[in-house]
Amino acid sequence: FDRKDDRYESTITLDQVGMSHSRKKKSSDDAEPTDDKGIGNYRYGIVLCKVSQNFWQFKPIRSLDSHEAKRVFREFCGMIGKTDSDMIATLTVHCDAHASLIRVATDYGCSVSHGPPGRPQANAEIERKIGVALSGIRAYLAQAGLPNCFWPFAGHCFAINSNAVSHKPGQVSSYKAVTGNNWNMKDKNRTFIFGELVMFRPSPTMLKDKPAKLDSTLQPGIFLDYYVN
Repeated sequence: FDRKDDRYESTITLDQVGMSHSRKKKSSDDAEPTDDKGIGNYRYGIVLCKVSQNFWQFKPIRSLDSHEAKRVFREFCGMIGKTDSDMIATLTVHCDAHASLIRVATDYGCSVSHGPPGRPQANAEIERKIGVALSGIRAYLAQAGLPNCFWPFAGHCFAINSNAVSHKPGQVSSYKAVTGNNWNMKDKNRTFIFGELVMFRPSPTMLKDKPAKLDSTLQPGIFLDYYVN
């Protein structure tokens, strides 16, 4: 998937995937929602990737409205160093043929390339990264023993961990290739396991009762996601 050719230095991919679906009841033709709708009422995921460094992100969204997709696109561009509209306009975007995604790219003045609708084989680079994201989400949810509704956390956490490590001998991580820094330098580049037990110090507003003097200041919790600042 990596494209080291200089022609791809300013190329990113952009695609959306529906994470919730309907199924038919056994006794009726009516459809009922599944548990796939994510916590926070998220229904879709957007996968963005900077091709030359294979640096990618998974972002949950609630609708296919172009305003929400535009915010996600702008935030990703900021992560790869494109911090203003003029810099974003220099990008070439390979995207799905969905109207809202095309509008996002054209609103920023980017060059747009997309395959015909209903022909995923024409969008191999885009579809491959979607497959990687879905496989990672399934694996994270399974090993954590969490229901499908936690997919917004699993997808984002998997993308962060994937960028943090090198996938080939002698190659730097995607995170370092983009930022110039090693991941999590303060903690020896440690990545967390989605769903692992962690001890954390709760804020005073979370405590119903004042702890005794000998009570631990930490409480057990489940690690769900990264917040990168």
